[in-house]
Amino acid sequence: MDSEYYFTWIVFLVEDCYFNVPRIYFEQSERFMNTYRQRLRSRVADGTSLDCPFRLENVSAADFKALLKLLIPLPGREEGNLTKAEWLGVLKLSKKWDYMEIFDTATNKLTKVKMDAVERILLGDEYGIPAWLVYAHAHLVVRKKYLSDDEGERLG
Repeated sequence: MDSEYYFTWIVFLVEDCYFNVPRIYFEQSERFMNTYRQRLRSRVADGTSLDCPFRLENVSAADFKALLKLLIPLPGREEGNLTKAEWLGVLKLSKKWDYMEIFDTATNKLTKVKMDAVERILLGDEYGIPAWLVYAHAHLVVRKKYLSDDEGERLG
């Protein structure tokens, strides 16, 4: 077996959708692999077949597919051409599994996407993006209108 081009595959079940992808892309995430190894030790499904898929809990199929678009770009498709919702899914999963290079890419892409200040504060706080927090708080301070009830409620 060649050390680089002999892939083992892993079958994921995310919500009600199966994904069958090379395991090597997930071996890049120590955090993900720790979860995988724990499930193997506890004899939970190992992802070797459709009969024994590796279930991803608290992950949406749409978010997972968006992450796969960056991890495993398909030939003929422009890499990184994702919607705002897809980039948010990539941000969430890349943070969850410590794909820091992909997290940085998602952060950079989303920095250029139009968002209201409250949304940017909430996301900046949730995902630890200080630049978003500074920018969004500054925007709220210098804008001419007061914080609305809805904005105040969203901020807590």
